[in-house]
Amino acid sequence: MIIFGTDPGVNGGMSCLHTTDIREVIGVDTLKFSTVTEYGIWEWVQRMRTLPYSHPTHSYVETQAVRPTDRRTNVAKLHHQWGMLRAFFIATEEIQLHAVRPQEWQKEFKLIVPKTWSHTKKKNLHKQRAEELFPGIKVTHAIADALLIAEWGRRQV
Repeated sequence: MIIFGTDPGVNGGMSCLHTTDIREVIGVDTLKFSTVTEYGIWEWVQRMRTLPYSHPTHSYVETQAVRPTDRRTNVAKLHHQWGMLRAFFIATEEIQLHAVRPQEWQKEFKLIVPKTWSHTKKKNLHKQRAEELFPGIKVTHAIADALLIAEWGRRQV
């Protein structure tokens, strides 16, 4: 089985967990959105689907809410990214798409923090938790949430 986890934010990324039939993780691939074009993302998704244990395939994409403090250009990029990813997964017809709210997956990993925490402090906690769960992976801020979302999805299947 393959499980995609996606943080569609402007500085987000995607991860792909390769699991056996008993959901044991046997491989992990990651992709930072800032390093590829839309076509590159499509190629990466298609390549992941050709690997062993690729069926069934699930994709968990974090839903996004617009906040009054968000800049218009970032909001436009964010929703473009979300729509593009949704279209990719729908076009493949074999990937089951699941939208997940941030609070759902963050609760699982005890990442709900006080609003007084800075963005950096919160992101560092997410990165630390991803490093604990995936010790063999070089975790960056860009892919930490994607890894956690995929792991949350693996636990739901």
